[in-house]
Amino acid sequence: MKKIISIIAVLAVAVGQTACGNTADNKIEVTEATESISETTVEETTTAETISEEKLLNAQLEKDGYIYDEYETYIEITGYTGDDTEVVIPSEIDGKAVKVIGEGAFYENVNITSVKIPDGVVEIEKEAFFYCYYIKKLEIPDSVKSIGKQAFARCGKLKKAKLPDGLTSISDFLFCNCESLEKIEIPSNVTSIGEWAFYDCISLKEIKIPDSVKIIKNTAFSNCDSLTRVKISDSITSIDGGVFSGCKNLKEVKIPDGVTSIDTNAFYGCTSLKKVDIPDSVKSISPGAFSETPWLENLSEPVIINNMLYKYESANGSVIVPYEITTISDGAFYDCENLTDVTFHDDITSIGIISFYGCENLKKIEIPDSVKILGKWAFKDCINLTEVILPDHFTKEEIEEAFEGTPFLENYLAKE
Repeated sequence: MKKIISIIAVLAVAVGQTACGNTADNKIEVTEATESISETTVEETTTAETISEEKLLNAQLEKDGYIYDEYETYIEITGYTGDDTEVVIPSEIDGKAVKVIGEGAFYENVNITSVKIPDGVVEIEKEAFFYCYYIKKLEIPDSVKSIGKQAFARCGKLKKAKLPDGLTSISDFLFCNCESLEKIEIPSNVTSIGEWAFYDCISLKEIKIPDSVKIIKNTAFSNCDSLTRVKISDSITSIDGGVFSGCKNLKEVKIPDGVTSIDTNAFYGCTSLKKVDIPDSVKSISPGAFSETPWLENLSEPVIINNMLYKYESANGSVIVPYEITTISDGAFYDCENLTDVTFHDDITSIGIISFYGCENLKKIEIPDSVKILGKWAFKDCINLTEVILPDHFTKEEIEEAFEGTPFLENYLAKE
């Protein structure tokens, strides 16, 4: 398991280092975490107009250092050529309200130290302030309903930010690599936090995720080195992959009741994590979810959580699965070279993916009728596995996937 998990972790870090570091000539595209203002957010404004339907009247106009597009009833800021360090964006230009800060409008402007966005702006598009490294002060009005991905990524000197109350989602990579960010207030209307949203915010010390949040996507808070405490929303039903990976100072975590799954690398590399409270609602914990944490390392094997046999890397010789176990978790016996025999009882219902992968001295198994789920590669590369007794309800495809690379499968297919 360690080999697989370490590869996943390295890939995650590599992606993170490039995800916030794109350039104007070679921008990395990621899937939108939220729909654009043209589809949804305008409906949330107090005005009756639909911005997406308005006609563009004039493009690339310029006034007082602002490049802008003129629509029928509003202005979109698309660029800035001024030399002000403290930028106060005008609320209107030539009698029309400024409502949109366009994509990349202030992209890589390293002269700006503060930004005040006027009341009335409803959308900040993606990468609007990307790599404005020296911004220390940021004012966003509550009129803003949508903020695009990477809008404030790599604003390295930004220490705190208050997001608008009307915001319903935090987009992908929003504050990625904001290395000085110490405090962030997540509004109570936010329902989702995008992937890599706070990746590498190494100064962020504490985060409270309101109960309105139902989804936290992959690696959202990964590598937040200073994070010591986190309050996870009670509305969350799954902890996605890598969400808190690499949070080296996170000491304890309480998984909310209602969470059913904890995905790969969720808390990987949280080297100070000593206390974890896992509720009975959790039915699935992926390989590596707690790898390289003191909490997992201090648990004696076999590690049993909520009737799941989660980890038994020290398995040796013949093993009888304890009677309280109903699930063999993904990767539970991964690469147990000295395992020769396993006895399952009749209450086992699931054998997870790669659960016995590479157990090269495992010679025989009998899987009871109670097992309904046989994970992919469950016994892959068990090179001495010749004797297998299986229930009749498994399909040929399931058997081929589960026993790939075994003598048993060769004999099974020869009889077909």
